[in-house]
Amino acid sequence: MLLMACCALTPLKTDTCRIETEHFHWEGETLVVAIGNGIQAGGGQQLTPDALIDDGKLNLLIIPARDVIPALLTNLFSNDKNQHLIEKTTRWVKISSPHEMVFNLDGEPLSGETFTFELLPEAIHCRLPPQCGLLS
Repeated sequence: MLLMACCALTPLKTDTCRIETEHFHWEGETLVVAIGNGIQAGGGQQLTPDALIDDGKLNLLIIPARDVIPALLTNLFSNDKNQHLIEKTTRWVKISSPHEMVFNLDGEPLSGETFTFELLPEAIHCRLPPQCGLLS
């Protein structure tokens, strides 16, 4: 089972939040926050392309509101590392907002002011082929 959590409001608009991990803190206005332990979200969107299901880490992606257009243009026209995206690897992520926000967790919308995601190593055992792209 892959975890892909994505905060995007409907209708799509920016929102203010605070994001904390064990070695990182960010606060500001964002359009998308993605947390994954797998490469892609529903529909094949590769929001956390470096995430591996068996490395014991979550991958965090933040697209700050001020950088949405530059981030999109960089992804469309360049193969270089996108400097407009914030990408971190962590064992846990806490996201909070001064008001209710909606988080999409594996296709299910959840509402709240605070969300905490923590990886529990080896909580689920899976049988995957050795060449599976989800493995390290």
